[in-house]
Amino acid sequence: MKVDEFHYYKILIRKRKKANFGWGQETRLLSKHKNILSIDEAGRGSLAGPLSVGGLFLDKNVLKILKNEKIEFYDSKKFKEDERDFIYKIIKKLGLPHKVFLISHKTIEKYGINGAFLIGIKKLIEYFEPRCVAIDGRPLSSIRLWRIISARELVGGGFGLVPKYSVFREKPPRREAARAAGASDSWFSNRDYSPMTKINFLISRSLYTNKSARLKQFFNKIPIHSFIKGDEKLNSIGAASICAKVRRDNYVINLSKKYPKYKLEKHKGYGTELHRNLIKKHGISAIHRKSFCRNILATLKYP
Repeated sequence: MKVDEFHYYKILIRKRKKANFGWGQETRLLSKHKNILSIDEAGRGSLAGPLSVGGLFLDKNVLKILKNEKIEFYDSKKFKEDERDFIYKIIKKLGLPHKVFLISHKTIEKYGINGAFLIGIKKLIEYFEPRCVAIDGRPLSSIRLWRIISARELVGGGFGLVPKYSVFREKPPRREAARAAGASDSWFSNRDYSPMTKINFLISRSLYTNKSARLKQFFNKIPIHSFIKGDEKLNSIGAASICAKVRRDNYVINLSKKYPKYKLEKHKGYGTELHRNLIKKHGISAIHRKSFCRNILATLKYP
């Protein structure tokens, strides 16, 4: 690595970081485990394209080099696009073991965004076979595999909902019936969706029970530590977030060549005013997440 590149990199990181947490959490984890895998995602709130789940693999030798050279990372959202590209270039030049999996919009539609995230975590664990995992966000045990689905999907999607309560024509089901089907208390206080057209309802357990049980059994085999705002507090999660973000941005930019009328290269699939207006004008494409776009138009143009 050139000296000027290295110097600029350090200045860039110091400029963005509000607090210096160092490699303290990673050092603590590596004192108990042989290696760790830090994971973060990008594209969770996007209206189109995949969810990107990135991982950075660390052992004691790699961590020692990073600490001696005073190399740190930070949340990808705090950097401009060209800055992220530069940092990702540094990660590759340093030879840090990393991997990014893109979870398709079809998988997101089938399993929800949380389910897609868990699938990405599982792929990374299978790839690196770490002794310990650090993730950004809530504990995995608190993640529920459910999402809000529209009446159109209920009728034509073949999700196999609980037959007795599958379609609510005028009124939501009684509290007891909804709770028996698995709805939480927040279901009853949600006023964002009209029961006539959009239904806040859990997908039938028949779709998820087996997969949820397999995932739970899989994740129980390895220690998984969660950190709220982990991409700001742990350098390794910050690096994983940069890998995930850059990989996804490049992928979506390539998609923009196939779907030029949506100008994906400008907003990367997120719900900006430009993107929302283009969806209203052209309808949704084959790469849009239908369940994420249902509020933009009363009736969407399906491909």
